[in-house]
Amino acid sequence: MKSNVSIMFLFMFCSIVSAQTQRGKFLIEGGTNLNTSLMNYTYDYGSSTSNKYNASQFYIQTEIGFFVVNNLCIGESTGFIYSDSKNKTSNDESKGTTLQIGPFVRYYIGKSKIKPLVQTQFQWTTSNDKYTSSGSTTDNKSSGIGFGGGIGAGFFVNDNVGFNGILSYGTNTKKYKNTDNKQTTSGLSFTISLSICL
Repeated sequence: MKSNVSIMFLFMFCSIVSAQTQRGKFLIEGGTNLNTSLMNYTYDYGSSTSNKYNASQFYIQTEIGFFVVNNLCIGESTGFIYSDSKNKTSNDESKGTTLQIGPFVRYYIGKSKIKPLVQTQFQWTTSNDKYTSSGSTTDNKSSGIGFGGGIGAGFFVNDNVGFNGILSYGTNTKKYKNTDNKQTTSGLSFTISLSICL
């Protein structure tokens, strides 16, 4: 009798902890990260290339997805980025904002409350930057594409609420309008997010 009761409770527990990521559920998520020394900026000015920039980013993102099968979520991600980069050998500085949007795919592993995960995503971006050199400031607009991937874990408090921590590597290349100049950004980021599964 005790054995049957234990098996019943074990079955109920496994059903509960796997319910958050089961097929047919929707995912709504919001998160943020703060990157400082882990970003690398490369500026291509057509005739020359420079990567001597210290950079930092602040990032806010929202994601909406759907579990097409158990543990596999496909959806859309929207992000807003504020960036600040300074040349290591001069006073040149670039500050700007970027809006990005694109698809993502995420896979959770296992049935426990703490689930390892892997994720990949692609983004289209549009940016507005202010570049300051020798006391003169110019406004620049650009557009580009980016992609990345990461690993992490999700911790689910109950059937509907959880938290994710994801360590990602990503790269983004954008071209400035009316010029041949390009900027490539790459680096690591750590994102913490709140997830709601419905």
